[in-house]
Formats: sequence, structure tokens, C-alpha cells
Amino acid sequence: MSVTHRAFQTASLSLSISCAFSSGCGDPSAGDVDDEIGSESTEDTLGTEETGSSSDSDSTETDSDSDSDSDSSDSDSTDSDSSETGDENLDCSIEGAFQYAPPATEIDGLFATPIDILATEATIFFSLGSQHAIAEVSVDFRVGPEGGMPIFDLRQTIDAGTFDQQFIDPAAAQRHDFGKGLDYGFRILEFELEPCTEHTLTLQYALDVPDAPEAGGLEWSTAPNRLYFDSWLSDLNPGRYLESWLPANLPFDRQALTLYLVLEDAGVPHTLLSNAEIEEFSEHDWKLEFPDTTTAMAPLIIVVPSEQISASTGVHQAANAQDIPYTLVRHETAGESLTSLEARLLDAIDEFVTSTGDFLHPAMLGYVSASARSMEYDGGFTTKPSDLEHEAFHSWWARGVHPATYADGWIDEAWDMYNTTLGLSFTVEPFDWDDAPTELYDAHPFARDTPNASYWTGRAVFAGLAAIMGVDELRAAMATLYADIEPLGSVSTELLERHLYCESGEQLEVLQAFWRFVRGFDGSVPEPAADLCD
Repeated sequence: MSVTHRAFQTASLSLSISCAFSSGCGDPSAGDVDDEIGSESTEDTLGTEETGSSSDSDSTETDSDSDSDSDSSDSDSTDSDSSETGDENLDCSIEGAFQYAPPATEIDGLFATPIDILATEATIFFSLGSQHAIAEVSVDFRVGPEGGMPIFDLRQTIDAGTFDQQFIDPAAAQRHDFGKGLDYGFRILEFELEPCTEHTLTLQYALDVPDAPEAGGLEWSTAPNRLYFDSWLSDLNPGRYLESWLPANLPFDRQALTLYLVLEDAGVPHTLLSNAEIEEFSEHDWKLEFPDTTTAMAPLIIVVPSEQISASTGVHQAANAQDIPYTLVRHETAGESLTSLEARLLDAIDEFVTSTGDFLHPAMLGYVSASARSMEYDGGFTTKPSDLEHEAFHSWWARGVHPATYADGWIDEAWDMYNTTLGLSFTVEPFDWDDAPTELYDAHPFARDTPNASYWTGRAVFAGLAAIMGVDELRAAMATLYADIEPLGSVSTELLERHLYCESGEQLEVLQAFWRFVRGFDGSVPEPAADLCD
């Protein structure tokens, strides 16, 4: 983004923040009604109910989807073929960027197709005086190889937008049920686009607590004015990755992300914590650059009053001789001392580079608080003191090697529990083949959360595999898989199953374990292909 563009954007947001919550301002940039595409009327369909704060805990309830009350599938938004403005690009194969993408599918009469987000650029402007925030976002994307109407997600209420430089009605990007329920749904941008063409979508909206189960991460306080903002991502509920705050894609996609954060009317200094590269223009005015390997699961972003935290920073020479820069931040509510937390983190790093492999990120960032979500990010984590080792391990499995799809998220939680659960690490627990089947992997292409059973039942799956393969052999096989996957690459359930089967010397019990206790099927696993391990 150029300086000129950024100055214009910030001015636009400053104007919007005073207008978005009143009826006294019109849209200074809006054209005539005829300039708007994807619209049946000029009626304002947007909710602007004011929300002043959110809870510290995962307790926000979302009984309704304010963006989905009306069915927009009847509106004709395809009369104008916007694909003509896109740039042709034939490099969009299933074997490439779309390897783990869901299939194009018809939803509510709309042919919905996955996209490859190429880059996202956004500004979030927080007014601590009025306790409101405005986001303005630009998304460049490429349509998948089948063409159709783009799939993405955003759990905010869209106020305005453009598509390929034409104004659109927010009703042209409603959330739809993809077969798992509306909470699990995605938005469909109702423009029929040609395969492999490139386009730009811009959106503006008031930023609030996301419309997703158990959402949080945005809190205001006064006297003096303070903000607590946390990306607050979660794999346990749908809509809780980057789409909580910004337009985002499914886990298969990697993109560059540029984010500007601006605070106005702060009563005390605030600190920004992030696993991005940070440039500070002035107090409370930051630019964050996330690399082009970023998934919707990756960004760690916290803004917290500086007076509430302390930090330790250093470079740790790990047991594998890697020099790993780290920053550990302790909130005043954490209870355990910073010195103790730091010693635990460095011990964990040594253990994990020895057992698993190299640390794949530029640095490690940890944030510890009594009320933190215990959650993993690329090279970072937020955690309660009790979960520190579990969350740190995820920088190897989960955000070092990523799940290929939402449904593959069981792998890293199960393997993490097997590695880090005090008193239950590296146990040998033979399977009882009479136990009821359990489903950890949901084969639905639009499944999008990690089942709670992934933790304890998943841990038991690896303990059972250890009984088949041997503990040392299982750990060595997982370390080999970690090394074989390209840095920050993806692991699928199918890949893990095949790898462990082959590493075990083709013991059929490994496949039977996946069949019954991961995929949830009764009976015997079908005979594998003779060349499965070739």
C-alpha cells in the first residue's frame, strides 16, 4: 500500500467511524443506484447495533446470523459478467494451490467454487473514545479451475463493498449452509466468474465481536480509555479463524497479509504483540506484514495496555544448535512468575527440537494470561500457565506442519496430547477392538471444527498405535513425516495413515485403527492396494 493510499484509507475510516453508527451521514463515495451491482434495492440491510464490550471467556452467544436473515439467492447478480475484468491465469490446478480445496458445489442454487486468495490488505481503526472500530479490506483472489461463484468467510456485518471497482450490495455475499449448519457455513459472492481469473473485492464494516460460536477478543474500558484486542482464534468452533475479523479462506490457502492498526483516543500506552513483522509509524499506529505462507489459522495479534504486561526476550541456542529468538510476555494476571514461565518454555523448545525436528519459524512469541485462550499460531501461542507446553508444541505440529483441512485438525491435538500430557506421555495402550467406533475425522468437505474427542480419544489412538508399532518406532515415524513435509506444509489424515502403515512394515492393524477409531467405521478395513507403499 502506498503512503498516499494509506492516508486516504485512514481518513476514510475516521469519517466512517463517526457516521456508521448514526443516520446523519450519507456515503460520500457512493454513486447512483445504477452503479451498484448485485443489488435489487437501495435499502440499507445492515445491522449497526452498538456493542461496548465482550466477555473474557468463550461465552458470547450468537443465536442468529444477522447477515443471513434474507435469502439472497433469488437476486440476479450475474447479469454483468465481472470475469471480463479479471486477468486470465491458467496456473490454478488442483495439484497446485487448490490441492486440499473442497470441490465446487451447488448451494442454494448457486454454483460455489473455491478461490485462492493472493493477498489481503486491511486497516482496522479503533476509536477508544467512542468504543467503536472500523475495518476496510482489499482482497485479491484467483478463481478455481472450475469457475463459478467465490467461497470465502467473514464473521462481521458488511456495510459496503466493491467488486472489480464496482459498488456491490452486501446481500450479494451472504452466508449459506454448506451441509453442516449455518454456523458452519461460508459466504458466496454471487458473481459467476470464469476459471482462473483474478479479481479484487473490497469491504468496509464496523468491527465487533464476531458472529461465531463462543467468540470474543474485543473489549473496551474507560477511565482511562483502554482496549484489549486479541485475534482469539479457535479450532473448536466454526468461523473462529482469521474470518472472525477479516475476509479469509479455508486452511488449504496461503497468502500474504498486510494489516494496519490504528488506535485513537487511548488513555494509556498500548503494546502490540504479533507473529508478523511490525513497523511502528508512531505511537498506536502500526503496520503488520504476514508472509505469503500465512493461512487463516496463523495470525497472532494482541493489543493490550502496556502497564499490564512484562516480557522477557532473548535468543535461545536450542538442543539442536538452532538459535531461536523468543519473546515471552506475561500478563499481570498470570500468577506464575515470568522467570518460571521462561524456564519452562526454553526446556520445552529443547525437548521438541530433539524429539520432532527444527523450529520452522523466524521466532517464538508466547503470551501468558489467566484469562487467555490457550491457542496456537505460527511460531506463537497464547495460553494459561497450565497449558504452556501444549501450546508451544503446536509450533511444530499444527502451525509448523499445518492440517490440510479443518477435518485434519484432530491430528495435531491428538499427537500433542500424546507428547505433552503429564503422566500420560508416550504410553502404550493396546486397542480394544470391541470398543465402539469413534469419528475424529469428518469426511464432509465443508466440516470445519476439531472435535473435542481429538484430545483424549485422539491421544489414546496414538497410544494404541504405539502398542502396534512400538513407542520409539512411532515417534521416529512422526519425526520422519515432519521432516518429509515441506516447511510449513500440510498433513492430511490420508497421508498420516499411509505413512504410519508403511513405516510399521505394512501392519494391517494400523489401517484398522484408523478405520475404526479415526474414521468411525464399524467392521473390518478394506484390503489396501498392493502398491500403497511403493
